[in-house]
Amino acid sequence: MKVQRVCLPGTDRVAWLVLDDNYIPVQPILSYLIFLQNLDRSPNTIRAIAHRLKLFWEYLRDEHLGWKEMDVAQLAAFIPWLRRQDPAVISIAPRKAKRTNATIDLTLGAVYCFYSYHMRLKTIPELSLYQLAVSHRGRYKPFLHGIAKSKPEARRVVSVKPERRLPKTLTREQVQQLLDACTHTRDRFLLALMYETGMRVGQCLGLTHADLSVEDATLQIVPRVDNPNGARAKTRTTQTIPLPTGCATRW
Repeated sequence: MKVQRVCLPGTDRVAWLVLDDNYIPVQPILSYLIFLQNLDRSPNTIRAIAHRLKLFWEYLRDEHLGWKEMDVAQLAAFIPWLRRQDPAVISIAPRKAKRTNATIDLTLGAVYCFYSYHMRLKTIPELSLYQLAVSHRGRYKPFLHGIAKSKPEARRVVSVKPERRLPKTLTREQVQQLLDACTHTRDRFLLALMYETGMRVGQCLGLTHADLSVEDATLQIVPRVDNPNGARAKTRTTQTIPLPTGCATRW
């Protein structure tokens, strides 16, 4: 199986397909990916979901399971399948997991959304994949806590607790080494812009000259879906970012 990038006829838009072992699109996944595309989800988001659903379909193939008859026990068995270095081999000796809990939980989340979509379409019968529970997360207690009734929310029955890891950051010296190693002014400017402003790479690649205000020393992040390079800002509203003093001379 593979995830295939395709270009829609008559347009410059890119779409993603999940092909089975006979290079035929998997129709249930294709229907869901078209739904996400109609909702104007980011192409990179759709690609990531396609890869996660491809893993799930490989699990169904290896375990000889039908996707319409899935239950919580079979979905829970997907977790050790994702952890094994070689899903076709069960090792007796302890081995390092192939994927982290955070990656596994993202994959399970994509599978849950896929099933929620098909259950709403009545493609499959209702599956007991969720349970209702009252949230008590965090120390914050709202006004009239304990008096007003809390609304239960749907939670996934099968989930994995992600690891707690501190985000990795670069020191100014390390960033300077990266800048000095750049052989193109374009690359140096992109790295410096991301470091000085904290912008995402997609936000940087989607900038236009009109987004820069020299008088106010600000940049505007404008969400656009028609960027020629396909970049997405990952935001629904326009945001203004002040530029650090003297950053232009450092670039």
